[in-house]
Amino acid sequence: MACMYTTKTQRRYVFTHHGGDEKPIHIDYAPRFTFASPCLYDSIMIQSPCRLWDSRHSSSMMPTNHPSNDHPLNEQECRLLALLKPDELHFLQSIVTKVELPAQAVLLKEGEHNHFLYFIHSGTLHISKQYHGKTFDIGAVTPGQILGEASVLFHDLTRASVTSIEACTLYQVEIQYIQELIQDNARFNHAIHQIAEQRSAASTLAVNPIFGTLPQVVRETILYNAEFTDIEAGETLVQEGGNDTQFLYIILSGTAEVSIRHPSRPEEKVTFATLQSGDEVGEMAIVTEKPHAASVVALSTLRLLKISTASMHIWMERHPTFTEALKASIQSKLQHNLKALRQ
Repeated sequence: MACMYTTKTQRRYVFTHHGGDEKPIHIDYAPRFTFASPCLYDSIMIQSPCRLWDSRHSSSMMPTNHPSNDHPLNEQECRLLALLKPDELHFLQSIVTKVELPAQAVLLKEGEHNHFLYFIHSGTLHISKQYHGKTFDIGAVTPGQILGEASVLFHDLTRASVTSIEACTLYQVEIQYIQELIQDNARFNHAIHQIAEQRSAASTLAVNPIFGTLPQVVRETILYNAEFTDIEAGETLVQEGGNDTQFLYIILSGTAEVSIRHPSRPEEKVTFATLQSGDEVGEMAIVTEKPHAASVVALSTLRLLKISTASMHIWMERHPTFTEALKASIQSKLQHNLKALRQ
């Protein structure tokens, strides 16, 4: 029975027609080029890495190739790779490039283009970010982890700088190949998105004037225990006068409006501020143990980090600088609110 094969990469293919007299046909950068078997060509020579899709089995075609557990890049070394199918992992192993990085070398620089996803084989790297002219420590990357996931998913400039703490061995893969894998593998795609979100949240906490006072290990614990949640545009996150003070929220993406009812004209509202990524919501009610002083309504879809009040009280007891930063933030907001009311 004839079947159809489709190329999965934009690469160069050479097709040799039946009858040796005819010249080879060169096709450069032919994405998802489809051909049949049996077909008019005696041979197809692929001049750079690609995968083929077999319409009979709905799976990638690499019938004679299997991933090697002896390869430094394997699912024992990096748990993320356990989500790949055997042919996908073999494909990855066949195209990676080994990179030896000396200590104190810059791998990624914030604000620049990155063309690779990196798998860390040995050594430790440090992530830092510039914010309002200051450098903040975001965290460390160790063997078994990856770097460059935001470039894969969002085609963005790098959002942080990465420097080796010691000599490191990494394996790099061109982003376009990873993008092809995540198109075909939903679990791998989901895992890459989770890593990107965790990194984004870690960066948000590090530059936040309140949570940035906490030791890195505490911020990592926050991320481990906190919950990610969403609310849609028009929904109320906290209600003025409400007693639901079980959680504090950190905005990871989206915008929200802060307002109160006018003291002398209850039918009107006074808008104090527009919140965005990095801002916290609900800290005033946690510290004062009183109902919420204002309403916060989503202007767009909000992605939030949800932190329990019980955890907040523990950190306030153990870390005086955290408590001071929390109270300073509340004082600043109260002054801003009073100013808005006088206008």
